Amino acid sequence: EGQGDGIAADTGATVFQLGDAFLTSSKDALGILHALIRQGEDAMRMFAYLAGYARTLTIVKSYLDQGRPIAPRHGIHPFVARKASSQVRALSGGFLSAMLTRFYEEDIKIKTGFVRPEEALVRLITLR
Repeated sequence: EGQGDGIAADTGATVFQLGDAFLTSSKDALGILHALIRQGEDAMRMFAYLAGYARTLTIVKSYLDQGRPIAPRHGIHPFVARKASSQVRALSGGFLSAMLTRFYEEDIKIKTGFVRPEEALVRLITLR
């Protein structure tokens, strides 16, 4: 039932797997996204998770570039900070900033009824 996407619907894909694949492989991220949709996961919830994760990555990158520890006021768990640090090390701040802008633009389109959350997610995953 995986329909060639590498993730079968019964494997229990998670939104966390989507977040991991979002930066590393559009193909894997799309497969996970479709598996989550088949599992009944709410697309707006996935959108919100990825938008928050993009924000976390941007914060971590900023502190990493400054060589400073992440301020506790951001509420980023140490495990998440370590994982995000390894993910953003090779990314530019400009790339992450552009990614946040794209989430903002897609959020407006969703909230004004121009696109469905599923469409916005596919666009965010495939248009890098």
